[in-house]
Amino acid sequence: METQQLILIKRQFKLMNQQVVENYPSETGGFFGGLDNVILGIFPLANKYTGLKAKDTFSITEDDIYFAQKFFKDAKLQIMGMYHSHPNGAPAPSDQDMTHLVGDKFGRHHLIVSIKPHNLLKQKFNVSKNEPAYQIRVGLYYCPSHKQKIPIELKIVEDSAVHHYINGNNSSDLASNTVIQDYFKLEERISQMIQTGRVDYEKEDSFRLSSSNFNIDT
Repeated sequence: METQQLILIKRQFKLMNQQVVENYPSETGGFFGGLDNVILGIFPLANKYTGLKAKDTFSITEDDIYFAQKFFKDAKLQIMGMYHSHPNGAPAPSDQDMTHLVGDKFGRHHLIVSIKPHNLLKQKFNVSKNEPAYQIRVGLYYCPSHKQKIPIELKIVEDSAVHHYINGNNSSDLASNTVIQDYFKLEERISQMIQTGRVDYEKEDSFRLSSSNFNIDT
């Protein structure tokens, strides 16, 4: 279902950008999920050499899709789409993205993070503290088919405002709202996954992220 705008919680946006910066100049990405038009969490996919692809490329496996679906289902959220980086490229889905990464199992939204160094001669560890090391641009698209990519607005909001967008202005008690409680549990899981490469579930075995590879041409 097409929407004119998706809302992204600022902390998730920062985590996404952090992942992109730390993996540059390699590609990276993952899934994002939430409720209605609100993105509440990301599921980063781990870069890993598979023996078939170069280390700086990123692809997605059926295991990645399975674990992402499980992650968001356990958090009572829906997969909304995928995000991935275009190092030194444009913030829009490439032809290859549209061919291989469009379909219900991926979600119908694609968020592309373009990353370029501000100065190609400077490395991120040798940049003035007053000068950002990278230029980050983001493009969000709704892709109903392999041949259609419709740009839509991405609105970044403060974490503290999440209850307004999920439940409307009638929700005054943040702590008592079960959806909000689940959101903060999700925050803990995402942080754990980024730090350790796995998520531990109650009464279930933990899992490790599988390798993935996008192979994006821009």
